[in-house]
Amino acid sequence: MRNTIKIVVLFLMLLTVSCTMNNQSNDYLVLNNKVLEREIEGYAKFVDPQINEPYVISVFCSEVNDSTSRYIINFITDPEDIQMWPYHFVCKIGERDVFFTMLAGIGKIGWKNNNFFYLKKEACDEFVKKYLPDDYKYYKKGTNKVPLVLYDTEMCYLTFVNDKLVKKELRRGLPWW
Repeated sequence: MRNTIKIVVLFLMLLTVSCTMNNQSNDYLVLNNKVLEREIEGYAKFVDPQINEPYVISVFCSEVNDSTSRYIINFITDPEDIQMWPYHFVCKIGERDVFFTMLAGIGKIGWKNNNFFYLKKEACDEFVKKYLPDDYKYYKKGTNKVPLVLYDTEMCYLTFVNDKLVKKELRRGLPWW
């Protein structure tokens, strides 16, 4: 009887650990361009001292033609941004989750109501709770922590031709060219 109890307890412990491990997400894509990866890391080092609240790095991606790609590296501190520009996939760069958005299908007018894609409310809730915890209670109430202030952040605009970086500039403005 005593051995049966030990076996049942051991089984329950293994089941609990197994379920916990299965709930951890490993749905990251691997970034294959090391230059782009270094540029993202460099941008994070650039903005770290400037931001006094939780933020995430976002990268807008656009294919100009079969040889030219553009990337705009930005940071997000406002939960509304993730609804306006939903991410399509995530890469782990260093210890940081970086969110990539394909610009095709993102509406320039009408914001989140005009996009081909959107994040489900539950996904937005989890995103804000995990990555922007200071804003979570305000987000759940449907209010902002501070009055909405529109400002352009400095973004890193990169152009690659045949997977080689040919142009880099820091400038302000929305990610449309």
